Amino acid sequence: MIGKASAKKYTVADLYTEAAKMVKGEMSALKNKPLDPEETEKAEALARFISKTVLKEMKVV
Repeated sequence: MIGKASAKKYTVADLYTEAAKMVKGEMSALKNKPLDPEETEKAEALARFISKTVLKEMKVV
């Protein structure tokens, strides 16, 4: 829907959460099985790093 603005406000925490879901999903798909706790922690750290980099490039933070 072009031209319609969303009334929902997104936070940086929302960005981190969505990025973590995406990274964990991709890593799990590559591995063809669920991630173990150590891999999950590393995936979340990677997602946070990627999010911070994107925000920095967009000059949001």
